[in-house]
Amino acid sequence: MFELIRKQPLRYVQICRDLFEQGSFQAKTKQINASARLRQESKGDLQMGQADWLVLATLRDAENLLFPVDPDAPEIMRNLSGMTKSWGMKGWVREILGYERVKYDHTYLLGDVGALRNAAQVIETGGVAFMLVTADGLLGQATPRKEELPVALPNHWITLISNVAIQKGTFGQHDSGHVSFDVFTWAKKMHVDAGEGPFERFLWGIVTGQAT
Repeated sequence: MFELIRKQPLRYVQICRDLFEQGSFQAKTKQINASARLRQESKGDLQMGQADWLVLATLRDAENLLFPVDPDAPEIMRNLSGMTKSWGMKGWVREILGYERVKYDHTYLLGDVGALRNAAQVIETGGVAFMLVTADGLLGQATPRKEELPVALPNHWITLISNVAIQKGTFGQHDSGHVSFDVFTWAKKMHVDAGEGPFERFLWGIVTGQAT
């Protein structure tokens, strides 16, 4: 939603208007409908603007119907509940943001630093990048020690914005590198500064989208 408003504000307004007036809107290739059940619900006490709730609730409600499970995704991703999966994020990047070239970089294939480097190149050319992370580990006030976070699980998507800096580690010294970058999450901009070890532990993958 952040990238939609930032890059295509008029489209965001049109989506909100269509949902309010018709209960649906046309995405890139699909018609997105708000279910009758959802239209009768109240947004309750969520700390969110009504227009944002209108769109986000519709997308979340429709996601499982629109995007089938990716059988090649890691088992941990297929089994997680209550969050947008990588294949759903790829689908929204295509359908809502309209990008043609969309992919998910698994960190166990490219490596975490390699995936971040690719994402930096994408956003420098006008694309978007969304990182799947363990929020408590990567975005906390202090990076938890391994004994404090014995099991790290993917649980949060953040938007990579800019200022990506990668410092290579010293040869022969494992996890001695360093990364930093700016992201948007929880309705605000944040700066992430992490050692290579924690970064690799708490990053799970990156979805990118490019125009061509």
